[in-house]
Amino acid sequence: MSAEKRQLREQEILDQTLVMIEEEGFFNLKISDLAKRCGVSIGTIYSHFSCKEDLLLGLEIRETRKAFKLVREATALGHNAIEKFVLADISCSSLLQEQPVFAEIELLVKAPSIWKRASPQVYEMMEILFRQFAEFFDQLLDDVVEELRGEQDKAHFTRVLGIGTWSLNFGLQAIAISSYSKDEQAPKLPSHWAGIHHANLNCFLKGCGWQQADGEAFIAGLSGRLADYRKNQKPH
Repeated sequence: MSAEKRQLREQEILDQTLVMIEEEGFFNLKISDLAKRCGVSIGTIYSHFSCKEDLLLGLEIRETRKAFKLVREATALGHNAIEKFVLADISCSSLLQEQPVFAEIELLVKAPSIWKRASPQVYEMMEILFRQFAEFFDQLLDDVVEELRGEQDKAHFTRVLGIGTWSLNFGLQAIAISSYSKDEQAPKLPSHWAGIHHANLNCFLKGCGWQQADGEAFIAGLSGRLADYRKNQKPH
């Protein structure tokens, strides 16, 4: 089999894995059922992915690569460090809002009971990608804090802003896929996701010295800019 055909088959296996996770959940996924869906033998599945955990990490790697590309495009729409950082953060948040199943996958692959069972080479591939993504955001954070505060307590505020915004998105992911989000008395996620995200991101930036008069409106405006850009990029 040529490298191109092998890659196409792997993508089809991952596509069907995603459908089955959405329908039945990861822990109910059976390789035999996946093979039937793909029209191949069980051995063929294992020739591409040695275990269920490799399938999950494979999905995470594929979607993180796509997300990284979209985040880089989003930052290019910014005119200064704050705009670039906000656009990058909105990009990550909106992608998970639009496809909640990836929020579940993101949470699962971070669990030791998952990644410890994956093949070392697949795990290392995911970790390299995560490090690249983290380094990209670290640079954005450095630039934002330098723009807001210069060198004054730069390391401290870079850490505070980084952990704060990461925790915000991680928390929204967890709530969105939990039973709490289905509670009639609970805040409606993901329907109120953007507003909650904008309000909290505004607070984090204000805590680092941001002086924008109406920060939430400013962030919402950047969100609209990004939405318009993505809409224009879709084939008509």
